[in-house]
Amino acid sequence: MNYDTSLPKCRYCEQPVHPKDSAPTHAYWHATPFVCHKSCKQEGERQEAYDCQCIDADCNDCGHFKRGKLVDKNTWTGHCLLKDAPTFAYPKTSTSRPCFVHRRDLPKPTL
Repeated sequence: MNYDTSLPKCRYCEQPVHPKDSAPTHAYWHATPFVCHKSCKQEGERQEAYDCQCIDADCNDCGHFKRGKLVDKNTWTGHCLLKDAPTFAYPKTSTSRPCFVHRRDLPKPTL
């Protein structure tokens, strides 16, 4: 299949994006602007956020973290349910905690 190389590529599927089908998006960490297909945007942003949060491995996105109070715009207090200890969380910051488990990867509680 031949693609028009003058069109920008979708950030998520890497196929050409025609202007009528384009949507703005941005990189998770640095908010660099990109374009994507309207149909790729929601799932692409969701997957990119998950991937970056797993790299960061911070309590903020951990399934064992019970959020407490916002200390400042980039710091949360909380409690680690795995270690039964107080801890801090830092959104969009890499702390590389070896015990990190993304909150989406834990089983949903049953009622």
